[in-house]
Amino acid sequence: MKHSGPGVASFVIGLVSIIGYMLTLGIATMAINSTIGVVTTPIQVEEIALHPAVVLASLAVLVCLILNLAGLILGLIGLILKNRKKVFAIIGTILSGVMILAFAVLIIAGIYMM
Repeated sequence: MKHSGPGVASFVIGLVSIIGYMLTLGIATMAINSTIGVVTTPIQVEEIALHPAVVLASLAVLVCLILNLAGLILGLIGLILKNRKKVFAIIGTILSGVMILAFAVLIIAGIYMM
């Protein structure tokens, strides 16, 4: 039996999005730390929110979320296909699903912390 194409694509998309999340977090953190330093006043908090690195990181996270949604859909398609190996479809579905769930938990936590 051959591996399912959508399953392999789901696995690759899951890995790419996880690497994208890590790179985005690292690059945005380094850019903000080198530019702003220690936050001491409310005005500096607004500066952080409008910092170009934060805006680009936010967009990159949304792109990674869209990739995760595509990976989840492809993983589910790979699980449905008959006469195909489902290893990559399972792993890709789990990777994408966990990242979507983590994103949702962070959003809910942010809402309740306000």
